Amino acid sequence: MSAPLFTHCCASVVVYTNAHSPERVSERLGVAPTAMAVAGRVVGPNRVGRWRVESRNVWLLDSATVVSESSPLDAHLDWLVDRLSSPVAFRNVVEELSLRPSLRCVWWHARGRGGGPTFQPAHLRWIADCQLSLELDLGGELQE
Repeated sequence: MSAPLFTHCCASVVVYTNAHSPERVSERLGVAPTAMAVAGRVVGPNRVGRWRVESRNVWLLDSATVVSESSPLDAHLDWLVDRLSSPVAFRNVVEELSLRPSLRCVWWHARGRGGGPTFQPAHLRWIADCQLSLELDLGGELQE
């Protein structure tokens, strides 16, 4: 068996909730986020001892909290699909509340180049049905 092409990956649904609280989005979706930001909330201290004020409302469902980063991207997407199993219901909430959702996929190459993630048709259909913008963070360390 060959070594995987990636060192780590994850996927997250990110919803900028505008004037709506992330809690309201959770109530409407019937799904708890793995993280959220609330505009005006003071958070910290971070690892260098600084505090900050969150600038916007964000609802986040992130696979990195429960799926191993060494698992293929399919496993991360499967976890998200299981949580947001009804694209129609998700899309209805997005439209009703005028939200801006996106799917962010992080995929770091083990060798710095030569290949990338593969998306299965069922996942692409789910992304389209949920009307998610797709953002890819592709990277890795170049090894000369």
